[in-house]
Amino acid sequence: MGSKIAALWAKIKQQVVDIFDKDKGVFFFIAVGAVVFKFRDILLGIMINSAKRVDKNAHTDDTKLSQQENQLNQQADTLVQKAAEEPSKEGTVDDDWYKKNN
Repeated sequence: MGSKIAALWAKIKQQVVDIFDKDKGVFFFIAVGAVVFKFRDILLGIMINSAKRVDKNAHTDDTKLSQQENQLNQQADTLVQKAAEEPSKEGTVDDDWYKKNN
């Protein structure tokens, strides 16, 4: 039984070698195609991760700029309010405004 299995195994190995010898070009083409498709998948993964990183950074920057804009808007509103209050602080101007007060 063991010798039959060994003979069968040797025959299978020889047939595989014969097929490989006859069709090296096909195997080479398949191997190159597999490498190209795998490289494409890896490249797409790198590009997707890079895009996610850029999107995350853009969101962080957008949040930061939004906060700065809100702060500047509050400061501008405060200045507008102060400017609106300024006319009420003005006094009247007398006819002798050019004279020194003693």
